[in-house]
Amino acid sequence: MAEVTEVKRVFKYNSMVLQDPDVNMKPEEVRSFYSSVYPELTQAAVEGPENNENGELVYAFRKAIGTKGCLVVRKPRLDPDNILMVSEFRIPENDREPGLFYYDIRHGDDWGDPVTVEKTVLVNFFGTVVTAAPLELNDRQEGESMPDYLYLTPEEKDTLIEIMTKR
Repeated sequence: MAEVTEVKRVFKYNSMVLQDPDVNMKPEEVRSFYSSVYPELTQAAVEGPENNENGELVYAFRKAIGTKGCLVVRKPRLDPDNILMVSEFRIPENDREPGLFYYDIRHGDDWGDPVTVEKTVLVNFFGTVVTAAPLELNDRQEGESMPDYLYLTPEEKDTLIEIMTKR
């Protein structure tokens, strides 16, 4: 007789791991369940599932981009061919090559999780990315007070980390 093994589900929001409240709930119902604690989840997109190294199914709640209820699906905007270097260090102004574009990477609460690319990051600095062409830092939503930024997709995070660790 075949043995049935239940696969564990994991839900992530920003750098937090949220427990599965009920295996019978659909991912959208889990999002609604947690929206009482995290109201911004009411407009979040559910991404996944993806299998992780522990054999778990990982779903991610991603903040929706846009206004007036409009959800814009973000596609990777960091072209690996445009990225010349990713460093874990700050590159001083006097060491920067003219004609290249330098951006800081901000991490979330978990140091290993880059979240945004910005012109300057003072707190939660993850590293520096150098590009041959400028990046569009246009993910800031209406009413937000922080400077312009590029919110990283999972693919973009993987690209930055892969380039950083290869060099």
